[in-house]
Amino acid sequence: ISPGFAETEFSLVRFEASDNAAAKAKSVYDNLVPMVADDIADQIIYAATRPAHVQIQDIIAWPTNQAGPTNIARVGPSLGAP
Repeated sequence: ISPGFAETEFSLVRFEASDNAAAKAKSVYDNLVPMVADDIADQIIYAATRPAHVQIQDIIAWPTNQAGPTNIARVGPSLGAP
C-alpha cells in the first residue's frame, strides 16, 4: 500500500519538541482534505480479501488534493471550484 498525504499522528510527533506542536501539526493539513487511517485500512482490507488467484502488486492512493508526491493543491475541499 503506497498512500499519499494522510492525516496521522506523525505530524504531532514530528513537531513534539517545538512550541505550539499541536498547532503546527494541524497546519500541515490546512486547505486540503487528506486521507485518514480508515482510508488506508480500507485498502488493506481490499488487498487481503482478494481471491487466492489474485495478486495485488501495489495500491497507490492519493487524496484528491494531491496530484503527485510533491504536488499538493492547497485549495480546500472545493479543489478551487467557485
